Amino acid sequence: MRRWAINSAILLFVIFVYLQFPSSPLRDSLLHDTLLKPNLLPPTTTILITGLVDDITLIKASILEQINSYCSNHPSHITFTLLYRTGPPVPFLPLPSCSHLHVVQESPHHRPSSASNNNNLTGIKFLGNWKNRFEKMGQIRSNQRSELSSLFSTSTDVVVNIDLDVVSLPSFDSLATAIVSASGSNSIVCANGYETWLNLRHYYDTFASIDSSGNWLYYSMTNLNAILTLAQNKFYNKISRRSSNYQMHSCFGGLAVYDGKTWFDERCDYTAHHNEFQLDGRYKNGQGFACEHVVFQQCLKNVLDANISIQPDLLISRADSPFNQPIFVRIVLVVVLVVLGGLRFYIHRRQPVWVSGRKSSDPFVEEFVKRS
Repeated sequence: MRRWAINSAILLFVIFVYLQFPSSPLRDSLLHDTLLKPNLLPPTTTILITGLVDDITLIKASILEQINSYCSNHPSHITFTLLYRTGPPVPFLPLPSCSHLHVVQESPHHRPSSASNNNNLTGIKFLGNWKNRFEKMGQIRSNQRSELSSLFSTSTDVVVNIDLDVVSLPSFDSLATAIVSASGSNSIVCANGYETWLNLRHYYDTFASIDSSGNWLYYSMTNLNAILTLAQNKFYNKISRRSSNYQMHSCFGGLAVYDGKTWFDERCDYTAHHNEFQLDGRYKNGQGFACEHVVFQQCLKNVLDANISIQPDLLISRADSPFNQPIFVRIVLVVVLVVLGGLRFYIHRRQPVWVSGRKSSDPFVEEFVKRS
């Protein structure tokens, strides 16, 4: 009985704390973003947004709304391209404000075809099987970049490279700041990407991140001590408090902004064997592969002396927390938890207990008899 009372008290405390946290599932979204501030982004800057997702069904409708908002803020000069591997063929995406769409499905059987003047649906060669995820991602991004180079390299001022299986994207004003920083220079500006655990934001893209001292964050922030001391949360907060960009040797965070000539430079690629510069082995995993962003950006840094940094307010959320669910969802979860707990208590209470060779109908009474 005492144990049940203690467990119930703990459960009630957890429920109370859970319901107190404010819900903010898309606090950084663009859904209510204001129009671009005058003169921040030159009106003729041509922008190529390159999206990549494994399964097209993973793209949230709110993400497409955010991208459409980008296009609304910079009309007639944003092209959206998408490469996906699995899912139904998509002849059209709901992005009416974008000047041009280019959708590519990687498939062993798909053949190139044109869906409309404003939306090209083409196929690329099936790339086969890979020994390692990073080998796969490097080859996919390399193939995407190669195809886009033949179509857009001469007409693109800035490339915005985005992962689309995310919860929210940056505001357009913060993206415009990154575009101005990268345009016409060898600068690469990365997002301050985060995941939310227990209502705390944690910098998440450690595998792609090398700081200005050459330290690979994957090693320094994913060991047990770093996890217990919330190293990724502290790093995210450290960047977020800055008024200027945080210098890195490599980064991504779910989004990176490149000058067009830099991204299309033929001397560097996402696959190491195509690069003039060979990557330091200490940034590779146990199978000898490095993150494709590290491979590409380290080459650009060596060949072009690229300036690489994280912009503090260029926020992108990779995954939401149970604490960030709307209040009614949390109430439903609590009700389910209480019902399951009550059911367990009822079954335990009704379970017969044998004492002194006879069956009892009240386990609490029989337990008292036992102890006495």
